[in-house]
Amino acid sequence: MDPNNKPSTRQRFTAVVAGIQKGNLGNVTINGVAYTPASLGAVFTSAVTDIDDADGAKVTWQGKVQVKKASVKNANVVYRLLRQYLLAQNGEQATTTLGLYGMEPPKPRTTTPAVKAAAAVKAEQTRAMRHTQSKKQKKDIKSNAKVTITATPATGADSPAQGSQPSAPIASPAKPPNGG
Repeated sequence: MDPNNKPSTRQRFTAVVAGIQKGNLGNVTINGVAYTPASLGAVFTSAVTDIDDADGAKVTWQGKVQVKKASVKNANVVYRLLRQYLLAQNGEQATTTLGLYGMEPPKPRTTTPAVKAAAAVKAEQTRAMRHTQSKKQKKDIKSNAKVTITATPATGADSPAQGSQPSAPIASPAKPPNGG
């Protein structure tokens, strides 16, 4: 354990105070300052008390920080909802009303033509890659294959039930364009 951490320091200073009280220490001069046993013990007792006070203050402070965080989080939610309420209630006059509450009016969205053009190109490429089509495009896709079915009377030898092929071929429908 680090000898300079708080628990070690507190324990060391408490042991010094106990030693001064038990021991037979007279007046001493340390670093040019004269100490009696009582005043020397008071130096270490004061340090231990300050450590304990700081720990208590830290716990109190941490509790207050948590209370502050919860309070600010709640206030931010209410602020956003109040702003939305004021915008909904006041419509175009919301700028003046928001100013009364110290709120900024909504910023107008400015999309440049270049950004819009880039978005359109990107959308076209995505549609091409996915082979997606609009309803109008799907509506225009029709099969143009001609299907002819010729009915022939079934006879015993030519009956399809006996495994023979139908007399007229059935054409398969053409695939729609774009692989759809």
